[in-house]
Amino acid sequence: MRSLPPWIVKCNSLADRYRLWAIGDVHLYNRACIVSELDALIDEIRGDPHSLWIGLGDMADCISPYDPRFDAQEVAPEKRSNFFQKLGRSIIQDLTEKFAPIKGQCVGLLRGNHESKYESHTDQAIMEDVCENLGVRYCDYCCAFDLVFAAKKASESFKLWAHHGAGGATTTGGKINKLKKAMTEVFDADIYLMGHCHEQLDLSLVNLYQDERGVIRQRKKQGVVTGAYLATYHSGTSGYGEQKLYSPVSLGSVAVTIVPGTRRLGVEKR
Repeated sequence: MRSLPPWIVKCNSLADRYRLWAIGDVHLYNRACIVSELDALIDEIRGDPHSLWIGLGDMADCISPYDPRFDAQEVAPEKRSNFFQKLGRSIIQDLTEKFAPIKGQCVGLLRGNHESKYESHTDQAIMEDVCENLGVRYCDYCCAFDLVFAAKKASESFKLWAHHGAGGATTTGGKINKLKKAMTEVFDADIYLMGHCHEQLDLSLVNLYQDERGVIRQRKKQGVVTGAYLATYHSGTSGYGEQKLYSPVSLGSVAVTIVPGTRRLGVEKR
């Protein structure tokens, strides 16, 4: 787990409502990646000064011909020449260009299992290079940091934990249980972000505690499974999701909504 310095958000009022978008499992370079959905969200974030975002990994498919998972039919046709000749460099360039319009609103980028598998067989650190190009923080596979909203006379801080995700759960219950385990057994935070499961899910938990005056109070934890942009079923190809008879998933990202002044946390799905 990578421990990072606090991320400071300067705000005019703690009563404003912010959205922290978790963008992950894009799988760029796969022909079933619905790029138009991603582009629409990027435009929305760019036009909203109260939107932040974090990358949750698997931003590109990164399955080279040397990978046992490789299937030439799943490569996006417009990416074939780059894919077979200069995959790593092309992914770095394309991700840099894709997210450059919203780099100033990015709190960091994680790597996922696809980037990790590719990097283990090459000398390219894809996500670290993308972070360097964009001038944003590299968050490794898992990270924790404080998200601090600072107004002129007051501030509020939220502990954030993010992990690309792991495991092969395919049922909604299995995916939620992965998230619940992180929220109850792995790390103590206010906001939990987890990808990999290719679905938009959320879970709210409440912890009870005793304050310094002996009063019993409650503290809300908000967790989300962050969605994906890889269609399970796509015209023109029978990808691994279709071959394994996975259920179709709702494409897009999930945002944790935050009102710092009231510490109100919620969820918005796009």
